[in-house]
Amino acid sequence: MSNYPGAAVSSRLTPAQRKSVLQVEREVAELYLDHDTLVFVLGSFDDGKKHRLENFCGLTNSRPLNNAAARLMDEFLEDADRELQSNHKFKVLALHADAIVGVAEDDQGGFVMEQGILVDNPNLLDKTYLLRRNYGDDGNREKYCWMQNGFFTELNNRNQVYDWGLGNSFDDSAREVLDDLGL
Repeated sequence: MSNYPGAAVSSRLTPAQRKSVLQVEREVAELYLDHDTLVFVLGSFDDGKKHRLENFCGLTNSRPLNNAAARLMDEFLEDADRELQSNHKFKVLALHADAIVGVAEDDQGGFVMEQGILVDNPNLLDKTYLLRRNYGDDGNREKYCWMQNGFFTELNNRNQVYDWGLGNSFDDSAREVLDDLGL
């Protein structure tokens, strides 16, 4: 098996899927021609939520003296025929990213499945940061499922959780993440 980052993913793929993995890797490599840092942004693409992901990307990309690019998963393989399953695409992007920032608002949609992958991979978890909407103790129990608790706890133990809501704005928390990343 090859030593390139996508090798662990590609050994179980069809030829068409392997071609898509290589295309994603080419797109990532092209980003690195113009940027020193790639931030992979995860979260819900549902109406009313995707704008926060786009806002984080905008804040990252517009910071002066920063040579980082923040991107969403749907910005890669935009014209593809969807041959590559999202979990394979996620793994390739996560392996190549310098930082992974998740925006969690609840357990509906978003990146709940990917949270399990991140917890199981210490190398990915080390570079993962969480912008979590805080609803207060009772609200958090209603909005987030038990499966997310391990992910939240792991990142909280690493000081990689940034809460927003209940008086702290999303933008302020996002800027705090970027400051801690040195961007």
